[in-house]
Amino acid sequence: LGNPIIIFIRGIGSIPGHAVWTGLTGGAIGWTLMQKRANELHQAAIAGVTIKPPESEPSQWKLVDKKTGEMIETPGQEIQSGVSVGPAGVEIWKPAQQVIQKAPLLKIPLPKNVALALCLAIFGHASWNGTLTLFSMIAESTEMSLMVEVVMTIFIMSVMVLGILVVGTGLLHSVRSAPDGSEVDDYQSQLASMTAVNQLQ
Repeated sequence: LGNPIIIFIRGIGSIPGHAVWTGLTGGAIGWTLMQKRANELHQAAIAGVTIKPPESEPSQWKLVDKKTGEMIETPGQEIQSGVSVGPAGVEIWKPAQQVIQKAPLLKIPLPKNVALALCLAIFGHASWNGTLTLFSMIAESTEMSLMVEVVMTIFIMSVMVLGILVVGTGLLHSVRSAPDGSEVDDYQSQLASMTAVNQLQ
């Protein structure tokens, strides 16, 4: 099974990698569920079904002065987003934040397809484990001392963790501009108003 010290180092070092693999797959599942819900609402409205408004109103974050208790106005930070219907079906808008921000050095787009995200996660996980397993085999075949193996394992792990942190940072920049589901709630509210009017006519 290997030396307990090496196993411990590998276990601790793999935490960032697992976070990224899980995030990739979870993000794609979220995209798929939002798209599915928007399409179902759209098809139901076309079929003449009365759409009910969303049960909960979207929360609005506001800044409050802790001394006076008054709300702080934040001009120029309006977020525009929603759902549009085109020839290809329902499309969820990505929020466009009207905020001056420093352009990120790296922005990696989030996968919207679950199969693609799963393949990327499997490939990343396999590459991670494969690299460490290959080094372990080399260390065993060359009868490398435990101290050297530990140092080299820490070095290899550090390089891989640094790489995964760079990738994770690029993904986080895409997460900031991704829809959070409130766009579909807004679309449901619009359909609820439209179908309610149609029922009255």
